[in-house]
Amino acid sequence: MSFVESRNLILKTTDISFSNNPTSYFNTTVTSSTGSVAQNRQSTTWTDINLRTLMGNEFYNRFSHFEIKLLQVSIGQTTQGLLTDAYYNPTKNVYLSGLSFTSGQSQALLTTIVVNLPTTTAGFRPAVAQSSSTTYMFTKPTSDIVNITIDVLTSNQYYQPATSNLLYGHSDYLFEIYGV
Repeated sequence: MSFVESRNLILKTTDISFSNNPTSYFNTTVTSSTGSVAQNRQSTTWTDINLRTLMGNEFYNRFSHFEIKLLQVSIGQTTQGLLTDAYYNPTKNVYLSGLSFTSGQSQALLTTIVVNLPTTTAGFRPAVAQSSSTTYMFTKPTSDIVNITIDVLTSNQYYQPATSNLLYGHSDYLFEIYGV
């Protein structure tokens, strides 16, 4: 049995804005000192993430490359609930950008999930998806501080929805980072 050392990264949209009112995010960009939420709540950027602090000096200094893996996605409802109609596509691709991926890509497809939220009281029974075993390698950045963006796009690669009552609620993303 071998032991693989790793670190966890949890990104929460509540760290940027605590509001769960969909009209706060519809056709606007919400910004705070910790990031921004744009594209009808389907593009979120967390700013000034200090990777050295996150991983600890000893772990961070030991490696020049890291692998990142999405372990879990949790997408909640809004205060109005999530309504669906014939144009709503619950299959979403979750992309990560902001790291120097060794593949040369600017973003990595972390997982494809089916987001099918019930239209019950907000905050209850969020859609939770376990990720696949896919990992992406990135090079230690020249600066310890990075901005990380997560885009949740339809399988057709465009932002949706067209009305505020189709916006998702707050999301949490749990990552595991390994030294390589």
